Amino acid sequence: MNLHDVTSSLLVLFPNAAPYLKEILLEGEYLDRREAKVYYVREDEFATDLKTLRGRVKLLRHVPLVASVSRLPSRDETVEQCRENQRSGRSWRQDRSSTSRTTPSSCVS
Repeated sequence: MNLHDVTSSLLVLFPNAAPYLKEILLEGEYLDRREAKVYYVREDEFATDLKTLRGRVKLLRHVPLVASVSRLPSRDETVEQCRENQRSGRSWRQDRSSTSRTTPSSCVS
């Protein structure tokens, strides 16, 4: 089966498949409502649109939905947490290096 045959087969599906594909892509957030006005509109671009959006789905399939992003901390909170981790790490390293320099009395012969 060559590309022309595949495209011809897809064109037969276009009138029935296009609205459902749009809805699936919109619900999965692979397609924006504004883009829905552009993709799967013209029958002669169906195969191209399908190829483009297959790539997008492959790229974004593990990305969380926009609605779930609200569960994440804000940028400012994240930056502050990173700074706190850096401060804690520095403090731990300083404490560790200062204790390693002193030899406990039980180790002295």
